[in-house]
Amino acid sequence: MPGESALRFVDTDAAWRATLSELSTQPRYGVDTEFHRERTYYPELLLVQLSWPGHVALVDPLAVDIGLLRELFDRGGVAVMHAASQDLEILAMTVGEVPSRLFDVQVAAAFCGYAQVSLVELARDTLNVELSKGDRLTDWSRRPLGKREQQYAADDVAYLLELQDALSARLSRGQRSPGNDRSDDGRLAWAEEECERVRCVNRHPQDPETAWWKLKGRTKLRGRTRGIAQSVAAWRERRAQQQNVPVRTVLSDLAMAGIVQRSPRTEPQLRGIRGIEARHLRDRAASEILDAVRSGEQLESTALRLPETRNVKKAGRATVAICQAVVAELAAEYGIDPSLLGTRDELETFAAAALDGQELAGGRLSSGWRAGIVGEPLVRLLKGELAVTCAGPDRLRLVPAPSTALSSFPHIGITGGSP
Repeated sequence: MPGESALRFVDTDAAWRATLSELSTQPRYGVDTEFHRERTYYPELLLVQLSWPGHVALVDPLAVDIGLLRELFDRGGVAVMHAASQDLEILAMTVGEVPSRLFDVQVAAAFCGYAQVSLVELARDTLNVELSKGDRLTDWSRRPLGKREQQYAADDVAYLLELQDALSARLSRGQRSPGNDRSDDGRLAWAEEECERVRCVNRHPQDPETAWWKLKGRTKLRGRTRGIAQSVAAWRERRAQQQNVPVRTVLSDLAMAGIVQRSPRTEPQLRGIRGIEARHLRDRAASEILDAVRSGEQLESTALRLPETRNVKKAGRATVAICQAVVAELAAEYGIDPSLLGTRDELETFAAAALDGQELAGGRLSSGWRAGIVGEPLVRLLKGELAVTCAGPDRLRLVPAPSTALSSFPHIGITGGSP
């Protein structure tokens, strides 16, 4: 079993309540989940792993009321997780809540220069611990779980608290990563802010009326075909939800495209569409599809849910390329994963807004920790207050623009070499 932790398999109500009672006194706890989603619409939760000092519990949600986790989540302790997004999605669905506080060690590791690091690699590099490698084909619904599966599941949480300690210490003291020229003791606060953003992501289920936005070729649809696409895709989404099966098993995307293009009026016409199989038309499905086609044809324009369009001006390719180079250099200087700072799409809209003298309300680059280390220098660059120069091989530097008094705009942002 991992480390010095005592392992327990929790599959009775009494054991579950006792485990929760122990956890309720802890200021933090590790969390992970195992689930399947290949054969169902909703992910199926099959195991919850919890850890606290000296203990690891593998909780069987098929045998106990996993909804009782709300009691733990509401107590305000910090849930320590790795790559938490998918786990939070399934916890929100099955428990009804997510932890009230989150520390994601993968997010924290990104502020130490790692890019999408695995738990195995992070434990090896940070704690000098070799974790067991899991098998993506493990059947987590099988009972009893074998020792190998239990070992892998336990390893997923056994060292999370130690990883939090190590990463927090590194970020707090501004420890430099390889190639990092800047030491900054504010990175722990940045990581915590980013963890909160991950925790608060909207996890509402798919709205059936907007399911057609995912269809290939949707941007080419015009007139009544858009209404048909919306109506039939909504029917497919609802049926998949009701039967808890993947949408592709209700109707394939190929069948959807054929229905939208041909607008079948009769069942023989429907059966003649490429991609339609006999299994797709069982249990009154054929008549329901034809009803959906008719409803889509008659859909009022006010009821049509159009894909969200971003009527936002975007900066030109050359401007964005310069901004990307600056962002890459800043990431290297701070020793953090570049993907944390901003995507190309964000830079396109941010740069266009800055050039127009506008504030990019709600944009990541103009709020929170990113504003100070990325947003403000880029705004000054785009306004002409700063310029980019070379500071050696493959290094850049932001300096006052030639027309700007040096005393008014001291060097900020990128360092890393003599000009």
